[in-house]
Amino acid sequence: MMKKIIIVLLIIVLPVISIFGAGQKDLTKKPPGYGILVVGSYWNVTYKYYWVYNFIFTNIDNGKEYTVDKIPVVRKELKFFYLPTGTYKLTRCVQKHYDGHAFVPDAKIDISFYNGLDFTFTIKEGEMTIFPYYTYVFDNKRNLNQSLEADAADCELPEDFINKYGKYHYSKYWDFNDILLQYIFYFPISGKIEKTVLSNLIKVPGAEQWQYSPKYAANNDIWPNIPVKAAEAEKKTDVDKVTDIPEWIVPGFIPKGNLYVLSMEIDLFNNDFLNLESAGKSSASFISYIKNNEEKNYKNIIINNVDKRELTGKEIVKKISDVCRNVTEKDRLIIYLSSQGISDILGRPYIFPSDGNIDNIPGSCLPLKELFLEIDSRGPAVIFMDTGKNGKWIKDNEAYFSYESEKLKESISGLDINMGVYFSHNGSFRDRGSDLLVDNVWQSGFKGIGEYLFVPTAEYKNFAVEEQAAVHYREDVIIRLTDFMKSRKKEDALAVLKEDQTVKYLSADYIDELRKSIDKYFN
Repeated sequence: MMKKIIIVLLIIVLPVISIFGAGQKDLTKKPPGYGILVVGSYWNVTYKYYWVYNFIFTNIDNGKEYTVDKIPVVRKELKFFYLPTGTYKLTRCVQKHYDGHAFVPDAKIDISFYNGLDFTFTIKEGEMTIFPYYTYVFDNKRNLNQSLEADAADCELPEDFINKYGKYHYSKYWDFNDILLQYIFYFPISGKIEKTVLSNLIKVPGAEQWQYSPKYAANNDIWPNIPVKAAEAEKKTDVDKVTDIPEWIVPGFIPKGNLYVLSMEIDLFNNDFLNLESAGKSSASFISYIKNNEEKNYKNIIINNVDKRELTGKEIVKKISDVCRNVTEKDRLIIYLSSQGISDILGRPYIFPSDGNIDNIPGSCLPLKELFLEIDSRGPAVIFMDTGKNGKWIKDNEAYFSYESEKLKESISGLDINMGVYFSHNGSFRDRGSDLLVDNVWQSGFKGIGEYLFVPTAEYKNFAVEEQAAVHYREDVIIRLTDFMKSRKKEDALAVLKEDQTVKYLSADYIDELRKSIDKYFN
């Protein structure tokens, strides 16, 4: 069974003609006329990659070509290469197979294909350059019996990626081998990645002798050798040299709303051969995870754990209706339901309540469509449907105890609800659900394709994009405010708090705390 994995391909330049190889372990040598290109990893890679897309750069100053090749695959791994000074520009692309097959011939590329991304970088003598983009590769779970020709659907940014990272400036490039089809996306280096790279790089022998100007001022304290322009140095007065600018302490984040959690478990059924043993354990695991990991993201977490092993269909619907009445637009709702999932003879999906009858599924069980229509939450909702199957009787009647992915999607399609639904197949939350929740990475297949399926409504897709944008905007605001505080620009810092996006993405309480902190800092 193919697992969807996000892996990170990070770019390293290996010169076609170079006096230094790719295996440098330190930076103690400092030859004249050379600078260093650095690439590091922010995520760990645990998946064997099949394709590497090599890019050919031309040094505009000397006319020689240099090839993007090597890949660091763990968080603390760094690759650094001595390169002649000059400006490097992307000129062509080579597709290189790494799975024992022959190399693919060179393929010219149209630079405009990259949707405006600027792959140009400059190497200066005695200075370091961090490559400006990182590359993310996705497996789209294509089966061997499917056509290997790309189609429109293959070129869409994966929904799980949008949920995790939001919509950033990106470009895509696709190709395939005989095992799977992969996508490549290009993203600018962020402040967090720069911080990680510099923190690891400073431990390399000889690294401190190389100059580097952090792209993000918040990382200035990490690197000891930042270039200072002569003109700026001359302007420094004796007072400037001895002035000790205090550090600005960033106030703790104050979230906008509350998290409401409804957890229900059904272990006992009228048809006792359907009884479960793990539903209660899975529910307890879910609640424990929420308490331990989500507190920082919400003002309050209100948990209603229905500690009852028997629930009728009407009771399930009422519990959902009751919790939805309390959820405001600023709040979030998570519903966890652990029970048996069953299909009727037409494959339509149902939840099996305690009062359900195996001989009358349509008349006694709860259709998913009906269940979802009860979600009247003004804030976004995520539903975890833990309907794993077990037991000999169920395995012998698997046709009933299996959801088809298309039928699941049909039960959600067309609903005007801000909702995403997570389905598990033959597995409990304790097994994989917590990992998926913490990473917000959802498998895109079901029954023979993958063990998990996450289906969002159109409204939830838009919400997920905005939610991720809010996270990244909050990080950017703190970086900008820190810069203004260090440069003693109070009015500029206060102006940031009045910007439309600040008001949109940050809570009024947090904006007020930031304002108080700025006033206190300058007073």
